[in-house]
Amino acid sequence: MFIERRFLKQGEIAALHREYGVFLVPTRMDAQGVSRDEAMSSGLVPISNSVAAVPEFVDGSSGILVPGDDAKAMAEAIRHLHEHPDEFLRLSDGAAKRVRRQSAKGLVIEKELALLKALGI
Repeated sequence: MFIERRFLKQGEIAALHREYGVFLVPTRMDAQGVSRDEAMSSGLVPISNSVAAVPEFVDGSSGILVPGDDAKAMAEAIRHLHEHPDEFLRLSDGAAKRVRRQSAKGLVIEKELALLKALGI
């Protein structure tokens, strides 16, 4: 594993999603929400911190949340998923279903248009 300091094209992101099963999203805010949701839609299990708005998008049926600034808990979550493949599969399925139910393009656009209409914009 290594860190690449560059922007990835959409196809490269999709290829990485197919290669991995877990999406680590350490955060002190909800700063990676779009990337997290894209990963969840691909069936990756998010492991993130229970801070800011993150619990509004990830719960025990769709990922693993650990306390803020707790790298040991994140490592433990990875180990747990490795040792419990049935739970990994359950969370993978739950992640994909939750993000599609909550943040799908059609839903968001429809809500945004309704809000703009209600505001007279």
